[in-house]
Amino acid sequence: MNTWLTSVFACILSASFLAGCASERPAAAPSATTGADKTTFTIGGSGSNLTVTRQLLSAFTLPDGKTITVPDSLGSGGGIAGFQQGAIDLALTSRPLTPAEKQSGLQEIPYAKSGLAVAVGPNVPDKNLSFKELIQIYNGEKTTWSDGSDIIVFLMYEKDSTNEVLAAVIPGFQSILADAFRQHRWQVFYTQQAQEEALSKTSGAVGFTNLSAEQNYPLPFLTINGVEPTVQSIKSGSYPLYKTLYYVHSGALPPLMRNFIDFTFSKRGKELIEAAGCIPLER
Repeated sequence: MNTWLTSVFACILSASFLAGCASERPAAAPSATTGADKTTFTIGGSGSNLTVTRQLLSAFTLPDGKTITVPDSLGSGGGIAGFQQGAIDLALTSRPLTPAEKQSGLQEIPYAKSGLAVAVGPNVPDKNLSFKELIQIYNGEKTTWSDGSDIIVFLMYEKDSTNEVLAAVIPGFQSILADAFRQHRWQVFYTQQAQEEALSKTSGAVGFTNLSAEQNYPLPFLTINGVEPTVQSIKSGSYPLYKTLYYVHSGALPPLMRNFIDFTFSKRGKELIEAAGCIPLER
């Protein structure tokens, strides 16, 4: 990861960045290095997109002398900031653009839905949670699993798109989350990768992660209201927790980035998206 991207990652950890520093910057003007003479390209941003992006790149044919790199999670805001500063050629987000970001000239391309699952650590005996039980857990009312062992609660940082989905779908969850952050009630993570690793190693832990995360760590997923989180249940509408994944850019795309997006919407690209545990969208 280059020096600028490392700085962006550090910025993600600061409250000022999470408050929206990326959206205050104007969209970057096309640089002189986005043409045929450029050899190294970077696609980066939200950790929710990384599994599917790397899956797509594994089958994408690169022209001779061209390279595409995908850094670890920078968050949606970090991806947008990186694009606006010219360090990223195509940003990855798991939330739609804000009105201010659109006004700055940014454009979004939705390309997939990614299921949001309740993942648990080792030795959790329970297999299902209701919305009511989730609220009780994150409100600190339900503190043990069915065998009496302690529940260890993990949260993604306050501005993460995971929390936006939960607040929108689970009745009453928005105020529970706000209270949890205000009281510093639970351990907070700033990347999905860090949370997934902690979940895989922490007995009794629970947290929300991406359905595709099972390809990175052996995380058991619970059913929600009796419905298993699968591509099929999301497609049918019986499972309500998912994010929409986006590419973000502005102006004319470099030919290699345009070709990669075209590949995403091809028959083979859609097959790879499904193999990554996501649902491909039509262009």
